[in-house]
Amino acid sequence: MGKIEITKDKLSDVRKTFDFGFGEIIIYEPTEQMINDYYEFIESIGTPQKISGIDVVRVFLPLFTNLEFTDEFLEENIHMMIEEPPLWLRRVQAEISIIVNELSVLKVISLKNTINEVSVLDSLSEEDIKKYKNVNLESVNKKIDLLKDKKSKKIEELEEEIKKLKLEAD
Repeated sequence: MGKIEITKDKLSDVRKTFDFGFGEIIIYEPTEQMINDYYEFIESIGTPQKISGIDVVRVFLPLFTNLEFTDEFLEENIHMMIEEPPLWLRRVQAEISIIVNELSVLKVISLKNTINEVSVLDSLSEEDIKKYKNVNLESVNKKIDLLKDKKSKKIEELEEEIKKLKLEAD
């Protein structure tokens, strides 16, 4: 098996390309900025289940691909594209769905880890925390007090978000 040389060019990652009669559509491997933009968008609409076909065309295609649409084109054609999507759009949407599912799974894992970290901190004694963190005990006590105050509410919020993300991933 031949070696693969990793260069900076390969880190900007093209995830997949589709060559259609009108040109090549590039789907990019999400960068940190793309991921943050995706999560911000999801937060702005409240839940992933509220993603519409219009959102896919207006937000996700420009975010994850080299496609750009003019406002005039979208005003005239967006409903046609959603109701009767051409083959190229269906193929691109399928790949973007995979990316969205991967990002949702990563978010669930991150939320689960956050809950686990809060649980671990609650189970440690102050002395264990002092040894483990190797920081000033007074600072740790302040953090513990803050965590106790916010823990119940935060855990409920995180568990609710995990449920929503699991529904999206299914």
